[in-house]
Amino acid sequence: MMVIFPLPTLPEFLKPFDINGDGRIDPFEAAEALKRWVIFWRERPEQLTCDLNFDKACDLIDFSILLYYVGR
Repeated sequence: MMVIFPLPTLPEFLKPFDINGDGRIDPFEAAEALKRWVIFWRERPEQLTCDLNFDKACDLIDFSILLYYVGR
């Protein structure tokens, strides 16, 4: 019997944090993804790349959204 598992895919707004482009944020790439979020938050807040819940602010809630997707 063949078992089929769905392939995990990240929401489109999280693609900039998928370092290796495999459709998920692996625990091995989590540190780099989190670092990338912090860089967006510090250096480019006007672009709102770090705003992951679309409330026009980059804050701890957005950071927690990114953490939620690590390893999923």
